[in-house]
Amino acid sequence: MVPLVPVKARAGYVASYDQVDYINTLEKYALPPGVTPHGAIWRYFEVDGDSMEPTFTKDDVVLASMVPTEDWFQIRNFYIYVVVTENQVLIKRLFRKTDTKWVMISDNEDLYPQELLSVSNIKELWVFRRKINSKAPPPKKFEIKV
Repeated sequence: MVPLVPVKARAGYVASYDQVDYINTLEKYALPPGVTPHGAIWRYFEVDGDSMEPTFTKDDVVLASMVPTEDWFQIRNFYIYVVVTENQVLIKRLFRKTDTKWVMISDNEDLYPQELLSVSNIKELWVFRRKINSKAPPPKKFEIKV
């Protein structure tokens, strides 16, 4: 069973992400079919805001696996990551500019410009693995032919 970090619990998560007692208070859900739980630490994160539209919309849920600190130097440019800092939980694409500075990229770049992120400000790093849509897309227009 994998903990879900909903939007309303983000402030608590930022303050208590490393406390087992806190993590145990979060609702837990099974991994989706085809995801092997072995060898990784998993978390679900609820999406808030529109900075990653159209890839993610508000209330979508992402499944991510933890990137151990010793592997941060191997991040893949333009992959999607969940970044936990002292103040917030962000879902962004990352680009490694230097060993100590990364660029955070929103898919909705018209409204959200790129930002520099100091690696020293990161508390946890999770790589995106799966998306659970919060709603189905609107249907296409059908023409009845029979």
